[in-house]
Amino acid sequence: MKPTVLIVGGDSTIGDALIPCVERAGHTVVATTRRETPGSISLDLSSDTWRIPDDVSVAFMLAGETSLQNCEANRAETHNINVTRTIALTRQLVQAGSKIVFISSNLVFDGSVPHRKSEDMTCPTTEYGRQKAETERALLELGATIVRMTKVLSPDKGLLVDWMRALAKAQEIRPFSNVVLAPIPLSFVVELLARVVEYKGGGIIQLSGNEDISYAAAIKHLAQRMGIDETLVVPSVAPHEAMANIPKYTTLDVRALKEWFGLEAPDVWTTLDSMLPEPASRRAAIF
Repeated sequence: MKPTVLIVGGDSTIGDALIPCVERAGHTVVATTRRETPGSISLDLSSDTWRIPDDVSVAFMLAGETSLQNCEANRAETHNINVTRTIALTRQLVQAGSKIVFISSNLVFDGSVPHRKSEDMTCPTTEYGRQKAETERALLELGATIVRMTKVLSPDKGLLVDWMRALAKAQEIRPFSNVVLAPIPLSFVVELLARVVEYKGGGIIQLSGNEDISYAAAIKHLAQRMGIDETLVVPSVAPHEAMANIPKYTTLDVRALKEWFGLEAPDVWTTLDSMLPEPASRRAAIF
C-alpha cells in the first residue's frame, strides 16, 4: 500500500509544487494551511491546537516563518513557531508512527567556507539560522530526515523573476555583486523530496547548486539569454554594515545525492536557464 503523505505547509512554494509530484507517484496527499482552503486541513503553528489526520506514513514539515527580518525583529514569536511548536507537532506525529522530513537551510552555517559537509557543526549567524539549527538537533533525536537547501528558484515568482519583468520593460536594475547564491530549481527539489518518501534512511540530506555566483552575475546571464540590453543591469555593492550576516559562500556538500539517490548537484547556469519564460505562452503568462 502506498503511504499517506502529510505536507505541513501545503500552500508554500515547495509544498504547492510537491503535492502533484507526490500524487503522480500514487500516494495519497493531505496538506495543511493556515488559511481556509478547500481540500486542506487548517493548521497554524502560532497555535498549539491542531488536528492531525490518521495513518500518516510520511510528514513533510514545510510550514514556518521564513523571513530573516521578521525572525530578527520578533525572536520570541518566531522561535515559538519555528522551534517550539514545530518540535511539538513533530513529536506528536512521531508518536503516531509517522516518518518526518524537515526542510532546513544552508543558513545553519555561517557561510565562511564553501561546500559545507552535512556533519560539520552548525554555526549560524542569523536568528533564522539559529532557529533552524535548534530544530534540526531536536528532530534528529526524534529520527527525522533533515533536508538542507540553498536558494530555491521558482520560474513564476521571486526576486529574479521580478528583475526579469523589470528588464522586459526596459527598466534599470541594480543587483548586488557581493551577495551570492547557489541556486537549485524548484523542479529538482520536488523530485528529490518525492524520492525521500520511499527513502528508508535518516540523517541529513543536502541540496545545493554546484557553485556560488553573485546576484549580479545571475541576472546578467538571464538578460543575455533573453536578448535584453545588458546595460540595464547596473551592479551595485551591498554596504559593509549590511554584510555582517550575509554568507560569503552558500554552497553545501552534496555527495550523498549521488550515493543515495543517483542525482548530481544542479549546475547553477542550467538552473538559471530554467527560469527563462519559454515557450511564448509562458512568456505571456509571466510578463
